[in-house]
Parts: sequence; structure tokens; C-alpha cells
Amino acid sequence: AAHRRDLHLLAYATRINVACGFHAGDEQTMRALCAAAADRGVLVGAHISYRDREHFGRRQMDVGPEQLADEAADQIRTLARIAAECSAVLSHVKPHGALYHRLVADQQAARSVAEAIAAESPELAVLTMPDAALAAEAAALGLPVLREGFADRSYVDVMRLAPREHPAAVLDPEHAAEQARALATAATLTTADGTPLTLAVDTICVHGDGARALDVARAVHRAIIAPTAPLVRTAGSHAVLVELAGARHPAEVASLLRREWATGLVDVVPGHETVLARFSTPAPPVAAVAAVVGAGVPGAAGGETAAAPIVLPVRYDGADLDEIATSLGLSPEGLIARHGAAGYRVAFVGFLPGFAYLVGDDPALQVPRHAEPRPQVPAGSVGLGGEYCGIYPREAPGGWQLLGTTTAALFDPDRAPPALLEPGTPVRFEAVPR
Repeated sequence: AAHRRDLHLLAYATRINVACGFHAGDEQTMRALCAAAADRGVLVGAHISYRDREHFGRRQMDVGPEQLADEAADQIRTLARIAAECSAVLSHVKPHGALYHRLVADQQAARSVAEAIAAESPELAVLTMPDAALAAEAAALGLPVLREGFADRSYVDVMRLAPREHPAAVLDPEHAAEQARALATAATLTTADGTPLTLAVDTICVHGDGARALDVARAVHRAIIAPTAPLVRTAGSHAVLVELAGARHPAEVASLLRREWATGLVDVVPGHETVLARFSTPAPPVAAVAAVVGAGVPGAAGGETAAAPIVLPVRYDGADLDEIATSLGLSPEGLIARHGAAGYRVAFVGFLPGFAYLVGDDPALQVPRHAEPRPQVPAGSVGLGGEYCGIYPREAPGGWQLLGTTTAALFDPDRAPPALLEPGTPVRFEAVPR
């Protein structure tokens, strides 16, 4: 479950720290993570530590500087070999746990480890706290240094995190997002005892081993990854295409356009990150469309009357139900309850006639699609794939992770409209006996 969660976390990371076997991990997990990182364009770093699997590298150990250097080099070489075999980019080194904190203050140990890193590759960046001994020693050797801040841990001062036994040591997703935003903007954050603290950092860490690591990573990602402005371009003389790139939700933009051009708008087609608007007369200037899209209040319903949700009965007997629950840290019953409690809305329709891509209000219910799709997925299957929930209107190949099945008729060519679920439609799921 922990390894699967690591793979899920890659969706929210620009770089990852890979345990090199001393405190956790082995060649199999290193290879899987490096391959997945290479596939997603995520940078890989050696998470070096004491040789201490029993205590997950969180116990201080009496290891001399020379042995520390040898062990650091051994871990870096192992991961460098595996990364190269997987075409991953080994970009940095970050100490773990007790070793990390030792190298903040112990200058002799920090010098030995920095020398070991430089001997392996002078291009490897070193991740450590601002003003740490390791930062100074690495910089003196010409190694790139990235000052690190922690989103999910509270601070004591500029170079110390609150000990894990402190009741406020580990932050929940909401407070982690607030702290990440403060770190990203060099704003003031609050230490564990309430003291104001300002840090200048280059990179922000989220721990992958926490019970709510996925929730924290999503919250931090939303807080600090600023969306780009929408791009509006013409699509012939009577249509415009709005490219959102995460700036707004397509269904939200479609509502704004329908409200602004109630007459003259022939069709609005939301996609994954685009909205196509077609008019009966020459399309309005792109500047006018951009102004409407940019001026709408994020999250607003665009002035449309809220419709009652379509309730779909689901028999939660999907082939992936147990595995999804485990990966999210839930029981199967807990997953069923959360899926049923979540509110969904159709973002767009595609892939198959009547296949709706639904977005929900519970960010925890996100899992990646299978790397290898199934040759056939039964009609009525309800699945999760990335940020979406989808329902197969008929049997088809697919890689969605399957929760269960519904008997609802999703597409009927003799019905008006043929598709039960259209963009903007609110949807809820209701469990029925298996």
C-alpha cells in the first residue's frame, strides 16, 4: 500500500526523494519509482540515511564522518545505476531523518557527506535547511544547494522542526497548504509555539509516509501551483476555443459563456481543459470572450439554477474496490461511504457516446488509471481515473479502476436527449445491495 501511495504522489511532485535501501526501500521499489518518475518527467533524488531499517532512519547513530561518506556514496551509486537503467534524471541528494538533522549542525559530518556527493557528481544538488552546515559545505565545494522548507511539519526555529512527539508537529492538509503558501511567497508562518517565522526556500517538501500524505500533497499542490491565464483563439469565423490549462474548470466556463451569450450561442462543448463555443453569427472578438472568462468568480455556477442531482444506484462489487480502498487508507466500507457522500458534476462527455467524465468535491477520491487497460470493461461499470469518476455506457476496453456497476441506461439513441448525463449535470451515487 505504501509503495502504491508513492506512485500516486508523483502526480503532485516535481522531484522525489527515493529511499536507497538503508532506512527503507530496495532495488525493486527504487526501480519502480525511477521508471514512474521518468514516465512523468519527475526528477529523482537519493534519500540517503543511516543504515537503520528498524527505526526508519529516525534514530541518531554513532557513525563517524568517514563511514558516513562511504555509506552516502554507496547509496548514491546504487540509485544512480538504477535511474540510468530507467532513463530517469538523478538530480539531487537529500539526507533523511536523523541524518538530515545531524547534518544541519555537525560541520565535520556535513563536510564528509558533501565531499562524497561531489565525488559522485558535481552536478548533484543538495537539499537541506537554510543556513544548515551541509548547505555551507556543499556550496563551498561548488555543489548546487536548494534550501528546503517543510509544508507538513511545524517549526521550532529556522533550522529545527518540532519533534514528532509534539502535539502540533504534523500538520493536517489545510494547515499544510497554508504553510506551503507562506513558504512559497516568503510570507510569515507560525511556529509550533506561536512565534512568527519567515523562511526563504527554493523547494517545498511533503512527507510521503504520513497517513494523509495524498490529501496533504493535493492540498499543497492546489495552494502553490498557480494556474495560467486562459487562452482564447478563433476556431473559424463562427467559433472560439478557450484553452484553460487548469486556470478554470471547463464546465464553469461553459456556464459563463451560456449566460453571457444567451442568444446567438449554438453550442458549447467543454473538454478536459478546453471549451469550444459555436455561434449562429460571427463569433465575438477573442478579447471579449477572454474578459468574460477571466471576470467570472471561480467556482461560481454561472448564474444557472441549481438542478437536483441524478442519483445513480451502484452495486459496489468492482474488481478494484479493495485495492483502491487500501491505497487511500480506507476500508472498502469507508470508500463506499465516501464515494456515496461526494457530490459530482459532469465536466464533459467523450470517449464513448454517453461516457461522462465527472468531477467530485472529495479530493481524496483520486487514483491513477491502470498502466495496462483491460481488454473489456463491462457496461455500467463505475470507475475512478485520475481526478475523474466515469461510467461505461457499454462494454469497452479501459484502464479505469473499477468500484462497481450501475443499471442506469446511460445512452439511448431513441431518447431525447440520448445521453442521460450531459455537461453540468449534478450526480450522486447510492449504494444498493451487492
